[in-house]
Amino acid sequence: MSQDSNFFAGQPAFKQIIDLVDKELVRDLVAKYNSDWYVKSLKTYEHLIVMLYGVMSGCNSLRELVLGLTVKASRLRHLGLDYRPPRSTISDANARRGSDLFGDLYMLLYDKYSRFLSDSRASNRRERRKKLPVKKLVAYDSTTITLFMDVLKGCDKAYERGRKAGRRKGGIKVHSLMNVSEGVIRLACLSEAAMSDSKRMRDLLTLEPGSMATFDKGYSNHEVLEEMSRLGIFYTTRLKDNVKYETQSEILHRLDSSGGVASDSRILLSLSGKAKHKARRIEYIDSESGRRLVFLTNNFKLKAETIARIYRERWKIELMFKKLKQNFQLKYFYGDSANAVEIQVWCVLIASLLMTAFKAMNEIDKMSFSNMMFATRCVLMEYVWLRMVLAAPEKTLEKIFYNRANAPPTLFD
Repeated sequence: MSQDSNFFAGQPAFKQIIDLVDKELVRDLVAKYNSDWYVKSLKTYEHLIVMLYGVMSGCNSLRELVLGLTVKASRLRHLGLDYRPPRSTISDANARRGSDLFGDLYMLLYDKYSRFLSDSRASNRRERRKKLPVKKLVAYDSTTITLFMDVLKGCDKAYERGRKAGRRKGGIKVHSLMNVSEGVIRLACLSEAAMSDSKRMRDLLTLEPGSMATFDKGYSNHEVLEEMSRLGIFYTTRLKDNVKYETQSEILHRLDSSGGVASDSRILLSLSGKAKHKARRIEYIDSESGRRLVFLTNNFKLKAETIARIYRERWKIELMFKKLKQNFQLKYFYGDSANAVEIQVWCVLIASLLMTAFKAMNEIDKMSFSNMMFATRCVLMEYVWLRMVLAAPEKTLEKIFYNRANAPPTLFD
């Protein structure tokens, strides 16, 4: 037996990832949406596998996706595919099979694996000391995925002029709610890029009482903020410069105008009619950049410095968006219909969730997500144990491939 035989598996690395998708969940959704009705080929589960392969392998087009499957045609049976689907079949499936099924599948997978995602089990004492005194901290934000940018560069003069280009080009917006300690989306909604963020604020009303939500000042709806207060949901955001308010009183504590908290006061914000929303205004000066930031919150118990730290945690959702766009295929799409684009976005979210869960379940802590995805793409259709590759990628890959290349010829060579 060869020295590296312990690294080889009876199934491709990609199969070890998609095994995290429970087929029973898919069957239930197929029955709910009747998505396989009068479908002779490329059933729902097969469609999911093909799309996950495309976004994880980095295919830039539907043609590349089919070519990749053709090259690995001898291994498709291990993925649950009996044949290599042609481009027309994949295109028809993306156009006709509803994207809501993939969105529901993502939420079911999140519910199943969310217990593995929290970093509360971390043994690092330094991280424990940094933990904020809130029950559950969530970040809410949106990211815009630009569509047809390359086409507009050549035919739309507005693209070259800057500001108007944002209104003219096509796009899809992903409104996302994320537990800061998990690093994956717990609730997502897709809309056209032109939709205002404030119109999705009511998603925050689904949070548990005692939760703390942090979001940027683009989410400005005082009625929703008041409703959050009535439900016992806390928030931390920034106050818009043009918002008028009435100061009630100053909160007494030590103030430092050179850096840190400059002012802390109770204010009233106008609602429809004569009603008012009670809030807390904190003026904070960043000691490093010197920027003056004005925070708005409905929590009157936490220290002002803690409120500033909470808002700083909002940046983690921006990093999550960056991770999705850098490691998965969200620049080129395998269809030009709205449904096809939405299916691909949901499959990117599913792929990210599966890889994050795989990383947590196998305790792969010393590797960044980007390096993990690169190593996974290198062995995606190889018969190796992925967890062993990710635990020590350089050493494992050298043993597998370098030793294989330099092995002496066998009787059958």
